[in-house]
This record gives sequence, C-alpha cells and structure tokens, in this order.
Amino acid sequence: MTTREFTDQVLNDIDREVDRAVTKHGHYNSPHEAYGVLLEEVDEFFDEVKKQKADVDRGAMRTELTQIAAVCVRAIYDLCQ
Repeated sequence: MTTREFTDQVLNDIDREVDRAVTKHGHYNSPHEAYGVLLEEVDEFFDEVKKQKADVDRGAMRTELTQIAAVCVRAIYDLCQ
C-alpha cells in the first residue's frame, strides 16, 4: 500500500467517524463541549499507550486516533465557520 492509499483510507475512516458521531450526538454547542469530548478521546488513547508493549491493541489505538481526528474535524466545522 502506498502512503497516498493509506492516507486516503485514514481520511475515509475519519469521514465515516464524523458522520457516525454527528448522527449519534449532534453538533457541538460550544468550544467547552468539543474540548471535553477531545479530552475524553485523548484519555482513551492514553489508556492504550500506558499498556505494556505486548498488550497494546493497535486496532484500538487506531480507533482512538481516528476518533480524536474526527472530534477535531467536527469542532472545526461546528465552531469555526
């Protein structure tokens, strides 16, 4: 897989996560709400980071990073237009 193909795949994952999250939770009402959700997702990623190397779940790590990116995209859309 080329870097470009991988990037396209990641961006598609983020796009799907944005759609899923907006459908489930709606749009952010304030920067404080977006910040709280972002902190929660970063904490979930950090839970994976803190695991022993042999116990790290790369799929879970990728999911959390995708969710972090989706929170950022949602915040830019909801708060910065």
